Amino acid sequence: MGRKKSNTNQKREWKKVLYEKQGVADHYVDDSFLSELKKNVNLRCYTLTEALVAMTIVTQEISCTFIFVMIFVYLDYGIITPITTLFGVGITTFLSYILYIIIEWKISFKFKTISKIFSECKSFMIFLIFGYGLSPILKTLTETISTDTIYAMVTCTMITHIVFQDYGADAAIVSSTLSLNAAIFGAVCLASRLPSTTHAFTLLTSAAGIFVLAPFMRKTIQKVSLKLQTIVSIILTIIALIAIGSISYICAILFILLIFFINFICPAGFIYCQKYKENIYGPWDEAVIKDS
Repeated sequence: MGRKKSNTNQKREWKKVLYEKQGVADHYVDDSFLSELKKNVNLRCYTLTEALVAMTIVTQEISCTFIFVMIFVYLDYGIITPITTLFGVGITTFLSYILYIIIEWKISFKFKTISKIFSECKSFMIFLIFGYGLSPILKTLTETISTDTIYAMVTCTMITHIVFQDYGADAAIVSSTLSLNAAIFGAVCLASRLPSTTHAFTLLTSAAGIFVLAPFMRKTIQKVSLKLQTIVSIILTIIALIAIGSISYICAILFILLIFFINFICPAGFIYCQKYKENIYGPWDEAVIKDS
């Protein structure tokens, strides 16, 4: 008798509400429940060209990281002097800042005032003064740790920096703060392996230019021109490759394979896997309140 009564109730028109007793379990649904199922709503499929261009941002960050490591190697081996390095970093920073002002003017049609430029230059000079004053402390901060441990820590921190860097994607893994702190900590660790305080100050100044200032410049270029972004990526890759090749041909080959994998294999795999993407939407989703 109970089964017949249940079947009779189920034949009645079922409503998707919980405040009425319909003679069925709360989790019961009829065939009309899946009629509201939707798949891949507002799905955007990327082309191979878009994927290749997008990966140039990652390539730039990887190349900059290798360039910084090679600056440390050159300073440690005595191939370049701290004065030469500081001069090169200063010229590069100055030219990049001029280009940054021009690009910002083209984007917003507002030229920076003299007071604004003076304020930014003053902040940069304060950083240099305090950086030079704190260099002896930063150099001895990790001096008691063995060199093998330092290199292992630097490897982990630089990988962390690359993985968590903000490349413009809205993802939970993105953390600009963690990425920057990891890079600076790696720079402090490497500074303890250099012979003098001047060497340490030079390396930390280079780290500030590469990991703090350069990302702003690259993001600004990204807004203006994808062609210019690709050109910058190629230039940075060539500089990193020449620097690595001057020390080790094997490392240069591994670097080429890494860049090839990042720029071609990963985008091709991403485009191939797009056809398997399937997002489902339906009445089980949380309610979204829209302003009228």
